[in-house]
Amino acid sequence: FQGIVSEAKSRNMTLKGVRAGIKVLVGPAKGGAPKRSGALKQAQGYRAAKGRKGKTIAFGVQGARKKFEKTYKGRRVVPGFYDHLVQGGTRPHRLGKGEKLERFEVRKSADVFRPGTSQTTGGKHPGSKPNPYRRRAFMANKDAIGKAASQAMGAELRKILAKAGKS
Repeated sequence: FQGIVSEAKSRNMTLKGVRAGIKVLVGPAKGGAPKRSGALKQAQGYRAAKGRKGKTIAFGVQGARKKFEKTYKGRRVVPGFYDHLVQGGTRPHRLGKGEKLERFEVRKSADVFRPGTSQTTGGKHPGSKPNPYRRRAFMANKDAIGKAASQAMGAELRKILAKAGKS
């Protein structure tokens, strides 16, 4: 019986439960992601791993993948770099030298020229409101996530017990 307990305590069983639960969260998180360029929605992924320090058995992380890139309006967009700013929002802040706000650029068309709308050096960014789409997805699907995790862990425990019964 000791062999069963030690194997059940091994991190594989818990890891499979974490992985099953976090897979449930990815779909709703993609659905709630802001759709400005679509990059944040496409970049949503997950990672589950065994714990390495202390009493952490396994953990899961859901968010924008670091290696995902997209081109939007001729610029390289890497959602992993700004996902936390969307989640928590930003305070108003000064812009650096040579930077400008895209929405304040001078617009030129055939018949309209609006001077004075260009953001100059040293201006202020107005900040942004938080959009905790991942938290909303988690809160709405908390029960389904727990159910998926417990089912996966139960199935793994049954496999362990079946192996122990054969021995």
